[in-house]
Amino acid sequence: MNEQLLPAKHVERLFHDLAFRFETVAELDLHLASHFNVFRSFSPDEPTLSDIIRDLLDPEGTHGQGDRFLIAFLQEIGLSPLRLRWGSRPRCEELTAYADRPQRRIDIFLPLEGFTIGIENKPRARDQPGFVKDYSDHLRRRSGAEFLLIFLTKQGRELESKEDKDTAASLGKNRFLTISYGGQFKSWLVACLRDCQVEKVRAFLRDFIDYVPVLEGSGMVSKEDVALVVNYVRKSPTDNLRVAYTVRQSWSEVVHDIVANFLGSLEDRLRQQLGDEWEILTVESEELLVRYKKVLSVSKRTWNRRHGISLEFERSECAGLTFGLYKEHDAGALPTPDLYDAMVKETGAPCHLENSPHWEWWVPVDRVYQDWNVPEALERLACSPEALNYFANWFLRMKKIAEPLIDSAIIEHGQLLKPKG
Repeated sequence: MNEQLLPAKHVERLFHDLAFRFETVAELDLHLASHFNVFRSFSPDEPTLSDIIRDLLDPEGTHGQGDRFLIAFLQEIGLSPLRLRWGSRPRCEELTAYADRPQRRIDIFLPLEGFTIGIENKPRARDQPGFVKDYSDHLRRRSGAEFLLIFLTKQGRELESKEDKDTAASLGKNRFLTISYGGQFKSWLVACLRDCQVEKVRAFLRDFIDYVPVLEGSGMVSKEDVALVVNYVRKSPTDNLRVAYTVRQSWSEVVHDIVANFLGSLEDRLRQQLGDEWEILTVESEELLVRYKKVLSVSKRTWNRRHGISLEFERSECAGLTFGLYKEHDAGALPTPDLYDAMVKETGAPCHLENSPHWEWWVPVDRVYQDWNVPEALERLACSPEALNYFANWFLRMKKIAEPLIDSAIIEHGQLLKPKG
């Protein structure tokens, strides 16, 4: 392909023809339901997802396949099924009764004969600092046997705290293992599908496999949609290959443009409703797609940026969005002991931060807005006033709860500062 500009008519034809084909498929779905996926339709939360995994690992689970899925899992993580035999049934929310902090809970607990496995399932939420030590101590002390702590995450991300990284390094690869939904976990599901003897369960596993891209933060496209695009491009590769490649290369810019425009509109709305008492900070444009960046935050000027309300992506490429009340610990943030309880009481959303040095409280945004890099969410940001109302109202709600408590803490400690200019 040469470097000449793409004719506009080719791009226009591509989108027009594909839109027509998608509409045709949608009409056929009235009878075929080819886009239905139980996971996409109901989007299970973290506890529900853990319970599904637990049931698949249980030789007495509702799948009726005995130990086939358990054996496939052990093989996938490098353990010998011949050496390890089934113990008692796996369970969720195992209390860390043998650790220094006994009220923590291991998402999935799998006791085998002479070996214990704990799985920390983190498809969306942040880590609880110190969990590696507490979970591994519990696994070791509970049975006096060998153990493996598995960290199941999107994209196989790293541990967040230095404490957990150091503890994991000291445990070594035989005691601590990070796996991703898109890697070993998906391979395990594929192996389960291969070994499964019941079509009802096979359909469930296929849905789970197709849902993995959502858990990886890359959205969900049906096989039928993919096949439609591939066939269309194949029919006329001279023109369509180049257009398709250009569209693919443009996607991150599309995301960036829609997100930046939406954040600009949100900033304008908040300025109108908060007034000059409040400072609104936005991330630099080039850092918009970077994980763990406060893409938009508000802070009362008298707080001197030591406390604030923010939006932050947990993952890169505008994915895993959360609301939070942050505190700049190194800048002299003050203790606000009643703030966490007040947020939980008023919002009904606990977040189990356990004395985080950076956050008073945080919660994932509604699932339809968590990942700003998929068509469903981007369409809402670009076209629906409901999205702007949702985010603005959450900021105002958090402000109403947090403002009097943070103001009181600052006054109580005699550290009320003049507003910045």
